[in-house]
Amino acid sequence: MTTGAGFGPRARVVFALLVSSLLVLGVALPAQAGSGQPAPAPLPCGQLVGQSVSVQGGSAQVTTATTVAAAGTASGSCEVAGAIGGIHFTLRLPSDWNGRYFQTGCGGF
Repeated sequence: MTTGAGFGPRARVVFALLVSSLLVLGVALPAQAGSGQPAPAPLPCGQLVGQSVSVQGGSAQVTTATTVAAAGTASGSCEVAGAIGGIHFTLRLPSDWNGRYFQTGCGGF
């Protein structure tokens, strides 16, 4: 995924917050395993549609969520699209997520 040159620092921060929030929505957090309470079940890809995540200055709305089958060496994923105001985004959340988060891009912070 690439970010356009037209995105300013605020849009990048909002995008990073959105990614983090959607990961929390879609998967159980390993940190909750030690809390004594059962971790919430991950939401299936299709149930992410319509989810709203509160971010600074508004909310992010998920408009589509499509399951993408594994192909070749690429594992299956859930392709999520939505908007934060006028900023549109697409995320590809792996179906076999290992609990780690790695982000590239967003240079210039």
